[in-house]
Amino acid sequence: MASAGEGQPVAGGHARTVLIALFYALGVVSLITGLFFGLGVGYLFYNNEIGDPFNLESVIMYFLVALPLAGAVFFPLLGHMLRRLFFED
Repeated sequence: MASAGEGQPVAGGHARTVLIALFYALGVVSLITGLFFGLGVGYLFYNNEIGDPFNLESVIMYFLVALPLAGAVFFPLLGHMLRRLFFED
């Protein structure tokens, strides 16, 4: 789809590469953020600063961990799909 011939640059190829790299970088940032949030929530549970693990405050903290970790899976998959769409025939 994106081939321009032998030895010819692809129109918009650099912008596409930057876009794909951005999604991969977002995946890495999401993974690091989720791991740090997970360490924070684990620390709070370890020190018994959270009484009931099913109250509203705890559920919000679970989402603070789960959403970045879900992004760590979603963003690289999106980048991979875009790479296949833009650069493979």
